[in-house]
Amino acid sequence: MRRPAGKVLINWLAYTKIQPGAPPPEAWDIAADKDVCVDQFKGWTYPWLDIRGLFEATPAEYVLQLPNVDRDPIPRWSFGRVTLVGDAAHPMQPVGAQAGSQAVVDGRVLAASLVALRDPIEALALYQDQRIAAMNDLIIRNRSLGLESILQTAEERAPQGFTNIHDVMSQEELESTALDFKKAAGFDLETVNSRESFLVKR
Repeated sequence: MRRPAGKVLINWLAYTKIQPGAPPPEAWDIAADKDVCVDQFKGWTYPWLDIRGLFEATPAEYVLQLPNVDRDPIPRWSFGRVTLVGDAAHPMQPVGAQAGSQAVVDGRVLAASLVALRDPIEALALYQDQRIAAMNDLIIRNRSLGLESILQTAEERAPQGFTNIHDVMSQEELESTALDFKKAAGFDLETVNSRESFLVKR
């Protein structure tokens, strides 16, 4: 992230399940047990990167545990002249960078709606109607890991590891899983190339 004295300071994030009795979802920035965290990644040492060593070298005061949570979909975002966008409208688990990218799409659709309709209440309702169904579906999909389900499937089928991913999953299965997720997110090639611009220059 920055380069002090010839070294690179980086920020790392590791997902792991924790035992029952964990802090509630609203408890953020709780100090984590560094030793427990490091032990989860025994064997994660490769010729090109020592992941366990990276974690171990991090000062304990910088190792925090954060909840990976979302909220159930809601039936509406717009209330008169007030509406929700981004995480406020559709908080979702951080799968495939969807939380941030979908917030950008929200902004573009909202801007286009405000340009298209003079009445702001109608514009906010239009924005909601164009976005809410797809986003509520994506919230649920991300609970099943979305595109990252490939990693989960590979681990379940080959818990001792594998040499070639095609020993675990066929190319067809990989491509099908990826395309299904892209279509749900609205980022597949056909959708992107055929969609008109949200905002038209006048």
